[in-house]
Amino acid sequence: MTDQNPKFSVSVDEARRELHFTASGVFDAQSMAALNIEIAKGVNPILAQQRTLRALGDLSDYRIQSREISAKMAETLAAAEAVGIERVAIIMTCANLRDTYRGVTESETVKIFDNRDEALDWLRSN
Repeated sequence: MTDQNPKFSVSVDEARRELHFTASGVFDAQSMAALNIEIAKGVNPILAQQRTLRALGDLSDYRIQSREISAKMAETLAAAEAVGIERVAIIMTCANLRDTYRGVTESETVKIFDNRDEALDWLRSN
């Protein structure tokens, strides 16, 4: 059986000015808040320097969430442009999740992909 416990990681590639994050499992309000705090810790120093930033989110093992958590994740992704993130590429391998998030978050700034190569190609294109 697949581990349903929420897990995440956040790292910054300073040379490329990219935030990379992963999220897997089933989140609750506390674990979603913790993820958002870690993302903010990663992006804030770069944005404070008025430098552009792009983000890659690997949600390959992200599970179907409660409505509350789904709405919070969609809100977080949609807010990327407002805080100064130039592009966000999200990897989702679950077709149901991809379709759901495409409908509520995809824009010129946020795109959802089913594999890492396409996500990185788009993220790093001019």
